[in-house]
Amino acid sequence: MVGSLALGFTGHLDFRLSQYLPARSPAAYQVYLSLYGGRVQSYWTKGVGVDLRQAPDPIPSGFTFAREWHFWTGARGLKRSAWRFDAHAVPALPGLSIFTLACPIWCAIIPFLIPPIVWLRKRIQKRRILRGFAMVRAEPEFRLPEA
Repeated sequence: MVGSLALGFTGHLDFRLSQYLPARSPAAYQVYLSLYGGRVQSYWTKGVGVDLRQAPDPIPSGFTFAREWHFWTGARGLKRSAWRFDAHAVPALPGLSIFTLACPIWCAIIPFLIPPIVWLRKRIQKRRILRGFAMVRAEPEFRLPEA
């Protein structure tokens, strides 16, 4: 997982899950996750009363899952990838609400580093435990008489 997240420094990975059921209700939902420019970005979109099939990026009816990746787009946005967090609503069309949440990739990598660190710590502690039997200094059972 750490390797996949690290690809976001030089590549571009996108995942999108959409639901649009115009026959049942006039609402559409979309979750978008992107690794790009050293950041993890996510967008939550909710459209009510908006025909998203006519949008610039139309959403087909039903559930859809799309993914796209480009493995070499060049390293860019190093300033943003070091320390820039976003959590806010994005201005959009009436009836459409978009919320974004973004953080540097290193923040997303930290939770995935905890299990290997715990494993390594336990392994090092096992090596420190002495195995076998205790060594006792041998004392002679008898002494020669002194002259």
